[in-house]
Amino acid sequence: LPFSPAHLNIIEKLYTAMKKGGLFALAMPRGHGKSTITKWAALYALLTGIRKYVVYIAATSELANSFIEFVKQQLIDNDVLHEYYPHITTYFRATEGKAIKAKYQLRADGEPSGIVLHKNLVMFPDVLDSRGEVYPNNSGIIESHGLTGAIRGKWKDTTTGKVLRPDFVILDDPQDRESAESEAQCNMRERIIMGDVLGLAGVKKRITAVMLCTVIRRGDLADRFLDHKLHPEWQGVRYKLIEKFPDEQDGLWEDYRKIYREDVAEGKGIKRATEFYKGHKEAMQKGAIVSWEHRVREGEIDALQTIENLMIETGDSFFAEYQNEPKDIMEFTYRVEIQDVLKHITNIERFIVPRGHNLVFAATDINRVGLHYVVVAFRNDLSGHIVDYGRYPAGRNVWEANATEMVRKKKIFQALQELAGMIAGLPLRDEDGKTVKPLWLLIDRGYEPDVVHRFCSSAYFPFRLVPVRGYASQKYNVGKNVIGAPKE
Repeated sequence: LPFSPAHLNIIEKLYTAMKKGGLFALAMPRGHGKSTITKWAALYALLTGIRKYVVYIAATSELANSFIEFVKQQLIDNDVLHEYYPHITTYFRATEGKAIKAKYQLRADGEPSGIVLHKNLVMFPDVLDSRGEVYPNNSGIIESHGLTGAIRGKWKDTTTGKVLRPDFVILDDPQDRESAESEAQCNMRERIIMGDVLGLAGVKKRITAVMLCTVIRRGDLADRFLDHKLHPEWQGVRYKLIEKFPDEQDGLWEDYRKIYREDVAEGKGIKRATEFYKGHKEAMQKGAIVSWEHRVREGEIDALQTIENLMIETGDSFFAEYQNEPKDIMEFTYRVEIQDVLKHITNIERFIVPRGHNLVFAATDINRVGLHYVVVAFRNDLSGHIVDYGRYPAGRNVWEANATEMVRKKKIFQALQELAGMIAGLPLRDEDGKTVKPLWLLIDRGYEPDVVHRFCSSAYFPFRLVPVRGYASQKYNVGKNVIGAPKE
């Protein structure tokens, strides 16, 4: 695909780093090709002779070693590289990718070529041109490591007797999801980069390093090196999949999301949602600025539809992995102090409905990890008391991640049946000891609405089963009546 302006900007920064040095942290959206760019940047630095010793660092040793395999393959099989750098590629082609052949390879004058092929290291041959002069990329070294591997104290002897130390480091996504979620691992990896990695050039020289990354959560390794306050020595730049959301993000696109979710849940695909977009395309595109117009998935009209569909599919993760601006897991509009919590503590036991709270309702939503439910008793002034809450079933998922659509729907129906039975059997009573039953069980129908409606219309319990849905606050309007109409 053609490059986006962001790609060109990143390539320019990589070239600047190679030529002039510096520390760069560049956050790209997931799937934007950062690994491809870093691989070719490393090869470019060596083949042009701009850098002599490149160290490529990935999150794990397995990912790092796959990079060396990529380098070997390109130097042996790539015809374009062979056209421009035959004095390098001819020697690599002669090895047929075998380390033993590289070890005993000789130049035309009978001297060892100096070529090396290892699992995590490649060394370029030391050859002369037709005038007997050395090439700028002679004895170039490229080495790969996992971030937590043995990185310290890297140096190599060349065939000329000169000692080479690393002069260019590329950090390609130096964290995985597991390490990003762990504060301890983030701290350890941060120390490795600041100590071991930046010390690779030796005592007298500054190392040049470029980190291409994606933010997974706020405060993770990538987020830290992009923060100018935490690491001012790193030039951190965040690139987004969408620069500006359309004006209709909470209007027509909300209607689109509703159609998308309902049809996909019923196995109908996105045909109706796509037709809706086609019919309102001009209005739905207004105000939107996408960063890469050519990033369009199969079956989708344009990059904006791809982005909106990704938002539906990934939820809040979209803002981390595609915008590099993760949302906080929990946001507070004010600080919660201990005394504020103490003010709301009561001595009313679980399952007891306080006097005057005559309206009792139960509600639940649907998640793979469980049906989260609550039983609330309200007074006529809408003040309420939580009688019971929890997750059902405790200790296990409703359905497994790899379950088929049919199994998933069956498991949801079964879990709703069991949860409603459990709520019907709760020992709810008022302060006088009289048994109390909920009036309604409200079930969020935002996920698998067909299953929810089928359950509510077919099951029987001593309370009414009601499908419900929520609206974004900016779309909810009850006019002048603050409370709203009955049952609204």
